[in-house]
Amino acid sequence: MRNLGNLLIAIEGAVTLFLAIKRDPKDRVLFFEVLAFVTFFLGMVIVKLAGVSPFAIVLWLVLFFGFIILAAYFALINWLSRRKKAI
Repeated sequence: MRNLGNLLIAIEGAVTLFLAIKRDPKDRVLFFEVLAFVTFFLGMVIVKLAGVSPFAIVLWLVLFFGFIILAAYFALINWLSRRKKAI
């Protein structure tokens, strides 16, 4: 029963996060920045504690830079839309 409650809380949090990201472009940028930050530091800890294969390191870096590129893309879209509204 306790696991079901945790699962429902996680699902509710994911849906709320998805709706917030869909509503506000600034949330998209923040979300992908946080994902990049978490990916980088968790990957760094895993690489430091347990020697992993070069493939895992490449995958970790691809995820990290992918999240950074997505954050930059959404930031650019947000900036262009605000600029268009100001003109």
